[in-house]
Amino acid sequence: KFALDNGCDIINDISGVKDKNMIKLASDYKMPVILMFNQKMQEASSKDTFSQMYEFFVRKIDEFVNCDIDENKIIIDCGFGFFIDQNDNIKMLSLLANLKALNCPILLGISRKSFIKNLDTFSDLDDASMLISAKYINDVDILRVHDVEKHKKMLKLYGLV
Repeated sequence: KFALDNGCDIINDISGVKDKNMIKLASDYKMPVILMFNQKMQEASSKDTFSQMYEFFVRKIDEFVNCDIDENKIIIDCGFGFFIDQNDNIKMLSLLANLKALNCPILLGISRKSFIKNLDTFSDLDDASMLISAKYINDVDILRVHDVEKHKKMLKLYGLV
């Protein structure tokens, strides 16, 4: 509440917004919320990671909408690298477009994630994440990056901005 009263303009909760008070604050302040899937916070399941994540988003989006939070203010984040193994990270990247059915903005936050360095021969994680960002730019609405200028130049080079 203190942050929202003092100029914060988005809520980013890596717990998957488990705290009901956070949902009420988002509703009261009409604040965008980054809803991140965090596999560590999920109950054990025999389902694959993408199915768990998709069901989590469906459940949480419904909960948010029922608390009068507009879908366009619910930003979904797959939580790449948060307790998800490399194979599941790669599979989730390949299935990103499927999240569009949820009708919420999608955030891609792969910048400097350790799973990337095992995918190619890049020594610079920013270079590798830029290539992945370029590949999936049409499947997402927001890129979370560390080196903004480097990503901006790359996106301009490819005519994506």
